[in-house]
Amino acid sequence: MADDPTGIGYCHAMPAAPRQPRRAKTIAYRWVTYWEPRCVVQSKREDDPVEAFARLKEAFTRRLNKLLAAGIAWTSILRNDLDSPLATGTEFDRALCLAIERRRCRMNRRKGEGKKYANRNRKSSKQGPQRP
Repeated sequence: MADDPTGIGYCHAMPAAPRQPRRAKTIAYRWVTYWEPRCVVQSKREDDPVEAFARLKEAFTRRLNKLLAAGIAWTSILRNDLDSPLATGTEFDRALCLAIERRRCRMNRRKGEGKKYANRNRKSSKQGPQRP
């Protein structure tokens, strides 16, 4: 099961491709506008701020590539801050597994078809006897 590409933790076959960034500019914009200021503040707390900042930037790139390779939608990455270079490795792995599981559970769902609407299409037994 571990080598099976359809198992949990791998990119599942999806009917439509998830929304991904179109260019590297989008990824660079995410780094510059959102994570770079936070990483600068965090790196100044270290003994060697330049090395700490380089580690955080490399972690961001590595994690984002891993998320995109797993087929996680760009909107999910943005909404849940999955690409955070400030999270520990364990936190990132847990977030990645949860994102894959959420995507797997929500595949092929259609709006209005769930437990809430399950009895809507059935004839109610309260209507009384049916006439032939």
